[in-house]
Amino acid sequence: MGPRMSKRTAGTMTATTAMAMQGRAAAAFRPPRRRRGSSARRNEARDVTDTRGDHWYRREPERQAWELDQFERHALAAKVSYDEDERLVVSTEVRFRRAPLTVTAVYSHGHPYFPPTIASDRYVLDRHQDPIGKNFCLLEDADEDWRPWFSAAQLIGKGLRRLLHDFEQGAEALSADEADMPEPVSAQFNYDPELVVMVGEPFLAREVGATGGSMTLLRGAGRIRLLASASGIGVLDPPLAARFIGPGGARDQGGWISLEAVPRPEHGYDGILSALRAAQNQPLERLRRRLGQSKRVRRVTLVVGLTFIEEGPTRHAERRTWLFAEVAQRRGEEPHVQRLLQAQALTPRERARRVPELHNLADAHVVIIGAGSLGAPVALELAKAGVGELDLFDNDRYDVNNSVRHILPLSLAGEPKATAVADACKALNPFIEAHAHEMAIGDSGRANALLQKELARATVVIDTTGLHSVGRFLGSRARTAGLTLIVAGVTAGSYGADIFILGPEGPCFNCFVRAQDEGAIPKPPAGRTSSITPIGCRHPAFSGPGFEVTELAAVVSRRAIQATGITAYTCTDSNWIVLDFRGSSHFQEGHLAPLPDCEVHP
Repeated sequence: MGPRMSKRTAGTMTATTAMAMQGRAAAAFRPPRRRRGSSARRNEARDVTDTRGDHWYRREPERQAWELDQFERHALAAKVSYDEDERLVVSTEVRFRRAPLTVTAVYSHGHPYFPPTIASDRYVLDRHQDPIGKNFCLLEDADEDWRPWFSAAQLIGKGLRRLLHDFEQGAEALSADEADMPEPVSAQFNYDPELVVMVGEPFLAREVGATGGSMTLLRGAGRIRLLASASGIGVLDPPLAARFIGPGGARDQGGWISLEAVPRPEHGYDGILSALRAAQNQPLERLRRRLGQSKRVRRVTLVVGLTFIEEGPTRHAERRTWLFAEVAQRRGEEPHVQRLLQAQALTPRERARRVPELHNLADAHVVIIGAGSLGAPVALELAKAGVGELDLFDNDRYDVNNSVRHILPLSLAGEPKATAVADACKALNPFIEAHAHEMAIGDSGRANALLQKELARATVVIDTTGLHSVGRFLGSRARTAGLTLIVAGVTAGSYGADIFILGPEGPCFNCFVRAQDEGAIPKPPAGRTSSITPIGCRHPAFSGPGFEVTELAAVVSRRAIQATGITAYTCTDSNWIVLDFRGSSHFQEGHLAPLPDCEVHP
């Protein structure tokens, strides 16, 4: 495995700024101007599809010469070589702790659009250097901060020298330019990409009640394994496990140990094996016992979980983490680690860290009417965002041809849409409660009674049917319940869309319709309509591409989250939005007051 790049911040922000400031100065590379005619003739004479050996340093020898000249400008010796992939490699030396340190710059085949990898011949820094690839983190963001007119010599002469100097000065000097990002040790190991172990509560508690013991892994679909139990710690919540593993799922028995010392990635598998040998509960003894059970058994394997405390989730903070080693032993031989499996935290807290503005959204309960081309993506966006509970009402079944707009796969053709969408929500967020109600509201006493029950617990209601009758019915029920109702729909052909936000004290659905009819609110553009519109998924009520509805779903989801009133997420406080997907007036919004002469309310 080659050197790995990181987006972690090194103590080189000053150096990076200086590089940017001088980027267009005399030191910046300027490609020579070529005559168009000669270039065109050269292209005609060669097969442009054959790129073997067509490397940047051969196409642009003047760029390579400039790169080497930059090493001289920064008082760096330069020795040129090429690796097995024919990438240009320049070796040099810098001083660190009064001794020479060999440094290499490996240029990618995409140079100068991608930054070179700067690494040393040995692991010297416990921060801002990958212990396996030994490459340094010299840019705050390797993608955004690198410019094509920068040189590798600038990264070494300015960035690396500054980083090494800060390390020599001590932790205070180093931390002055650091971002609040951790460097967790567990992220630096080389893992087998074929399997991942999901670890939930209570296995991530800061303190565990034992130093080791037995454990059980459940086998899920594909690459998933699930830590189900660890003796001395506890068991995973069974309903959560059931979201990934069916009844009677296969189980693997193994062992686990708690480490006082954090394992070092640079020690590789030997370091992991040494930790296992030193463990008090001797997990490797399980392998020997299995071999001793029968002479017919020639080889046994065991998965061992190693848990320890490392830096995270922010710099200077600490958290518990896991990694899993698959250990094998043949009869008459010593055990060896044959691969490492990465652990991924399966907790609401870990999900919430990625959307801090939506921290309290797990307390929200949203009722969605319609699980079609609009209601389904709205439900999925709210599930991903972290809504705690969803209730979906729809009595239609999924038609295979509606995959032009719908989020469901073809394999679910004929399934009730409400149930299929609820399952999709739970697949994206295992902590959500998503309930499907295969019924239409309005014309059924049972459906209306169930709706009334859910409205009594709801935070927000969303109508995605596009039907005025449903909008008026829900508007009345939501106003009585003191809830905000969001009504959204697309026009014929998906030319446009509108969204009305009906607050308990604001205008009703009829107010918005009248305002549009009277010109106070613009109407979205519409395509051609027919005099008879069949309703249903199998007989589509409208035509139009799915990407228009996807955009509408994002706007609806945004306003629904704002309407919960329990998050830090903010957007405009308008109560109507009109979208024009084809014209120049793409997004219009405003605020409508209740009409004083409305026929529905005083």
